[in-house]
Amino acid sequence: PQYHMKHQHNNMRVLRIFDPSFAAELTLAELEDYLTELQHFPPFCMHDLVPAMKADAKKYHYEAKGFTTDHNDMGRFTSDVLNFWKSKHLRFKGFAIPARIVFAPSPTSAACERVFSLLALFYGDQRDSSLHDQLETSLMLAYNKRDVGE
Repeated sequence: PQYHMKHQHNNMRVLRIFDPSFAAELTLAELEDYLTELQHFPPFCMHDLVPAMKADAKKYHYEAKGFTTDHNDMGRFTSDVLNFWKSKHLRFKGFAIPARIVFAPSPTSAACERVFSLLALFYGDQRDSSLHDQLETSLMLAYNKRDVGE
């Protein structure tokens, strides 16, 4: 099987609409196109959240137009975006629950660090010429704590 992150990448691309400064740069029609794409985002389609978002799109777009932040200062950017949603979520309630879903995960590097540890364990300097497929298969099996033949 072919492993790729195409769907995850597309989800992250579309979820940028929860950054009001990004939404402000879009036309209302473009924002609605992004919302249509969100119908395929698992948490949103499971709970049928997109129709309420579409109903409130014009209000959100209007409020986002006045939002500014410093994208170069991560702390300031994070604080500004979260304060925007905290102070304005009642004006476009269709976005309130989806915004909570988007901002809920805490990003960690634990899974990534485990993968690199497994790579170092299985493929030291002496295995630089291992085939890509062998490396990928071994890594997937080790990461999922499975042996060949299970």
